[in-house]
Amino acid sequence: MLNERKTLKFDGEYVGPFSIVKVLDNGNVKLKIRENKTRIVHTNRLKRAHFCEQEE
Repeated sequence: MLNERKTLKFDGEYVGPFSIVKVLDNGNVKLKIRENKTRIVHTNRLKRAHFCEQEE
């Protein structure tokens, strides 16, 4: 999710990753921020998270 606060030059522009709980109308999604907290944001503020699979 795109960071809402003004960032310094070397701060990260995005925060997360967060899980999508529900897809809503008008391009909005409900994200699970913490255990008991959700937030509704528009999809244009999101960026796909890529994870590497670890070898055992």
